[in-house]
Amino acid sequence: GDSNLGFCDRSCGLGVRDPKDVLTNLKTFIETNTQEILIIEFSMNDGSSSDLRTALQYSGLLDHVYHPQDEYYIEEWPTMQQLIDDNTRILLFGSGDGMESCPAYDCDDGILFAGDHFSRTETDGSDLDSCDSTRSGDVVNVGYFLMNHYGENKMKVPSPKKARELNSYSNLEARMEECQEKRLPNLLAVEFWDEGDVLEFVNIKNSGKNREGGEYLLATPENVEEVVVEEEEESIDSEDAERGLLRG
Repeated sequence: GDSNLGFCDRSCGLGVRDPKDVLTNLKTFIETNTQEILIIEFSMNDGSSSDLRTALQYSGLLDHVYHPQDEYYIEEWPTMQQLIDDNTRILLFGSGDGMESCPAYDCDDGILFAGDHFSRTETDGSDLDSCDSTRSGDVVNVGYFLMNHYGENKMKVPSPKKARELNSYSNLEARMEECQEKRLPNLLAVEFWDEGDVLEFVNIKNSGKNREGGEYLLATPENVEEVVVEEEEESIDSEDAERGLLRG
């Protein structure tokens, strides 16, 4: 049937992507690149979750989704190699539109409730220097710590120029150093990932090395934790997008 579902990134008035195109691209990517893993988080606007789930069911993506056997908290996540061997190389997380905590083994469509498994830094770009979690209490047992590293330009919209500055190796490294006395992030959220040095930074961190003056130096094991880059997609009602509502 007809659907007003669309995808956008925070400033929906700047453009909305067709769900069919987005989900088809993701399915093509995961089936073409058999050694790759996708972590996707959906921030669902009110009234969009039903259409999103329907779109996912028709897309064929759910055939590749990891379904944990644990209850609320996953004590031991599978290794990347296990996900590859089982061909469950998509991890889905969601929040919004009334979604609540759910047993990991019983979350509808394999979309895990993000609040059960994520701790994160500020999402509005107001704190780009620290490594403080917005989650109160003990976050050690939460599977993922997401470092949000993006901001807006003077017009209050995402900008490639701003991203190029924030995504520089020196900027990313300085931010990560703030985490040394706290928990190191294992997820990094950026905008315009192809601007700056994001992939180089993540590859070096995951290899257990540091870059200094063009030289690669071994890092101590306790300072290295697997980092994955993600870009968030939000599911919205396209009528809201036409009104230019900001989502963040």
